[in-house]
Amino acid sequence: MEIGFKEVLVGIVILLVVVFYSLKAKYMLTEKVAAKNFESFLAANYGDLLGYTDLRRFFNTSNMNPNCFRVSVYQKKEPRVELFIKFDAKTVATQTDLPPDYPDGFTFQERYVARIKLVEIYDVISAKMKPLGVALLWDYNEVFFTLEAPFTEAEVLEKSDYFLSLFQAEDSEFLGYYHELPLVIRYPHKNAIPLVRELAQEDGNWRFRTLKLYTGATDFETVRETLTKELQTYLEKSYPTQQLYDHFDTYVNPQDFSKVLYIEFTEAKKTKKEAAQQQLGVWVSPITGYTLMYRNLHQGSVKQVSFVATANSILMEDILAKEIPRFLALA
Repeated sequence: MEIGFKEVLVGIVILLVVVFYSLKAKYMLTEKVAAKNFESFLAANYGDLLGYTDLRRFFNTSNMNPNCFRVSVYQKKEPRVELFIKFDAKTVATQTDLPPDYPDGFTFQERYVARIKLVEIYDVISAKMKPLGVALLWDYNEVFFTLEAPFTEAEVLEKSDYFLSLFQAEDSEFLGYYHELPLVIRYPHKNAIPLVRELAQEDGNWRFRTLKLYTGATDFETVRETLTKELQTYLEKSYPTQQLYDHFDTYVNPQDFSKVLYIEFTEAKKTKKEAAQQQLGVWVSPITGYTLMYRNLHQGSVKQVSFVATANSILMEDILAKEIPRFLALA
């Protein structure tokens, strides 16, 4: 009887399954045992200071250790002192510290001390902003800048400039922000769309870029849907061969936060044949231009809507550089 490739492949899979379960039975500790061993490590080295959550096995092709687990460790009195770590469940119970995850990295104790210092720096900056009527919430990828009272546009910009001076005085890499940091400006009253004042590092210095609508806001998509409906209606009436391309950006007038410039790329409408080709991965319809709208968010009024035909290689940054001065001149 001739053995084919399929039979060989099935045999290999069965062998791998048998080997896996044999190794599991002999070498792999259960999650319950891993948790008990990790608790022994925490108790021996940190007493009742630390707790943990989300303990799970972290066995993959990069570590090839069936007893490698990952876990979130936090300080009970200050949960913001939190670390995500990996450990070997077979050895952790007797260790006094956990080794780095990679060469030249930091041990668990070194990371823990650094995290405490980091939270202290957050608190120092937050304490300096509090008397100005601003509450800060430091997230991993952005900082929420919550205004605790009504302020004018000039006051908001002044307060965010002061935040920048405090932030600039610290080691931004130690703070966990490397080249960009969105400063999300939130208001105390309902139905106000949060704004984002983007911070970027250029030549070693942090500077503010433009002011935009915060796309991560809960109701941003509702606002955007209103805008795109108006733009699509405009295109259908004046440029019926065009449709929105679903790549957009915004700009907020720094002197009047209610006035917004909204820009979205366009593409040519597809024939049934072109649509079918695109489903097969064929690139059919490049960028044909962009639509723009000047809108007052508070009043819900539109001051201008237009379409600009462009080459398909144009960048949004170039469009904004051209359109922002025009928008501000008419705003």
